[in-house]
Amino acid sequence: MSCRWCGSNNLRTVAMGAKARWILENPRSRSLSNLIKCDDCSLVYFDSSFSEYELAQMYNGYRNSEYLRRRRKYEPWYTKRINDAIGHSTEVLQLRRQHLEGVLNQALKSGGTKLSSPTRVLDVGGDEGQFIPDIETIMTKAVLEVSGARPVEGAQVLETWDEAIHFKPDMIMMCHVLEHIENARENVENAARALEQGGFLYVEIPLDRPVKISRLFSTRAYARYTQLLCRIPVLFVLADLLSLVSRRFVGKPIPGAVIKQNEHINFFDGVTITNVVEALGFELIQESIYKPSSGVPVLDVRASGTLFVRR
Repeated sequence: MSCRWCGSNNLRTVAMGAKARWILENPRSRSLSNLIKCDDCSLVYFDSSFSEYELAQMYNGYRNSEYLRRRRKYEPWYTKRINDAIGHSTEVLQLRRQHLEGVLNQALKSGGTKLSSPTRVLDVGGDEGQFIPDIETIMTKAVLEVSGARPVEGAQVLETWDEAIHFKPDMIMMCHVLEHIENARENVENAARALEQGGFLYVEIPLDRPVKISRLFSTRAYARYTQLLCRIPVLFVLADLLSLVSRRFVGKPIPGAVIKQNEHINFFDGVTITNVVEALGFELIQESIYKPSSGVPVLDVRASGTLFVRR
């Protein structure tokens, strides 16, 4: 097995985990998922793939009322307020757009005549296109999106990378998407194909990597404990809550917590992103870290935003 991001074989298991119960066709499934760390690029990721059914559970009608109902059954703390705030809070939208606008403006100022303000922007996994910044030069907008979301006025929906390449973007956004997908590297490779020299690639990822995980979580004994939790969903819910509370207030999962594979399956940091993206034909021109509020402060995490230009 090799790292899905950099291709290295220098991997190790840091914890035994299990998929979130609300995603599964059988909520009592005892299947486990290894949480892997690559010691070369520092990516941390779950190695168990999602089935077509599980992907549909997560992303068909993303964040709609049925999604909320399914998820709340096994995560009762996931409220309508949280669900509505993610991606659609006016305050959050404004903050994220303004941040990217600031990153772009700074890059254009420091780049002199070598860089041109974008005119055709593609947002990969961009939902309705609501995160595309409000910059005067941007005349054409598109999202590469398969969730069925209805785009904002003036944006078009593309469903394949072939369509995206035909769109001829001069800027591609990948905001809070690479952590969701196994083929994260392939998406960056496709962006390299779609962009001409001088085109922008903006990658934004949450800084939510699991840290300080005790070796206990990678033992056979803990694997058996996790399988017991899987067989009894109510115990899984309690262990999941313990994990949430301990990570928030102690900074790490404590014994008794479950390591849950949810929508985020890859955990990057800025260096992890930069090393591979540069190797695929891009040059780093601007880095930033900020906190894009979710509308629910206890859930807020910092994000890393990195702007590259196609060489």
